[in-house]
Amino acid sequence: MRTVVIGSKELSCILLDTLLEQGHEVLGVFSRDDEPGMRIWHEDLGHRSLASLAQSHGLPVHFGMKVNSKASLELLNALQLDVIFSCFWSELFKEEVLGIPKLGIFNFHTAYLPKNRGSRPIPWSIIKGEPYCGITLHKMETGVDNGPIADQEKVIIETEDNAYTLYIKLMFAGKRMFERALPHFDNGLLKLKKQSETEATYQLRGEPFGGQLQWDWLPEQKERFMRAMDFPPFRGHRLPPQAVHAPGVRLCVLTPKGDVLSADESPLSVVSIPNPPRFKTTLTGGDALQRKELRNSIGDATDQGVMLGSPLDLEEYFPIVEAFQRKSVVAVSSKEFRDVASLNIVDTQPYRYHNGLLEVPHIIMKTADSAIEIIQQAVVESRTINIPIYVTLRMEAEIADETFRILSQENLTSNLRMVGFREVCNEFDTAYEDFSA
Repeated sequence: MRTVVIGSKELSCILLDTLLEQGHEVLGVFSRDDEPGMRIWHEDLGHRSLASLAQSHGLPVHFGMKVNSKASLELLNALQLDVIFSCFWSELFKEEVLGIPKLGIFNFHTAYLPKNRGSRPIPWSIIKGEPYCGITLHKMETGVDNGPIADQEKVIIETEDNAYTLYIKLMFAGKRMFERALPHFDNGLLKLKKQSETEATYQLRGEPFGGQLQWDWLPEQKERFMRAMDFPPFRGHRLPPQAVHAPGVRLCVLTPKGDVLSADESPLSVVSIPNPPRFKTTLTGGDALQRKELRNSIGDATDQGVMLGSPLDLEEYFPIVEAFQRKSVVAVSSKEFRDVASLNIVDTQPYRYHNGLLEVPHIIMKTADSAIEIIQQAVVESRTINIPIYVTLRMEAEIADETFRILSQENLTSNLRMVGFREVCNEFDTAYEDFSA
């Protein structure tokens, strides 16, 4: 068969080895080996270079080639390819390139599809406590890891496994699988099995929970997360501020003009989403027009929070999350608490979504008395569970003035630390290391 390998890391070299051993005509490779981020894989983890391996066999190497670019399309069309094999490539392949090879483009995904499509499948399989993970060879379609399956191998997750040990197991499984599956591409015995959409799971792009333990997880959740983030020499898990700071209340007050106690901080950007269902995505990740429209609406919010005009479940809205990440937004607030009478202060604490985006919920204050009540509740809760409590209040300027007057008059400030919105974000973004692990 006439083929090209598009990929990186050791698995791409395994693909090239296998193709050449079985006598196929490899007409070149697309390589990322010149990217700075690949240095750690080669120098510290000992992965071979796809580019060097290809060059040793006299094969053309294409660096910096975008698979959907005009140059790529012209090159691949000219090669009259039977099939393309891909692994560990960061781009979504568009329909125009997917249709070039006679048999299609086949991708290796380190998950037992349809489970764990998308980002970081190995850590997520551990985090979720799944009994097994796997590696799958599937025909690519325009969605995310959703094409029909050519072959796959299941790998049991042992209690002592971490992200690194599973990765090594999956590389060996991938080698076995490809050696077994490759002949079927040539002898007409290739059978594709459609993925079950009802069984599919999917993770958004981004480091799971930003690599940060959550203070309210159960011990077994924390233990799984620590193993899921254990892949030396990459940074492992880090601690939340609740694990390192003394108990007390960190109070942040926001008014329509911005952060009350931090005059140097600009107000939060308010992004109004008039019709949230329009942005609801499928596993394809939404379309480019939606993402562009949302990025334009965010504007220049590059180092501050974004307050959404409509409450949204950010686990579900991929285009919105992607737009935030591209703007380097540190935090968002889509969750507002208005019914303060039945409020549980623990529910208002900052937390991270699965993709690592930080949410800082706001409590809407209509009166100074309600604000004082919330602050007092936070003081009690902090003492009870022995962690710092974060309170972010939104109110009109005159209510804020009255609140501060009452706090001072009744001597309620001894258990408070006044902080700005960015300070809250910075505390959650600090890499508190866990030296006890």
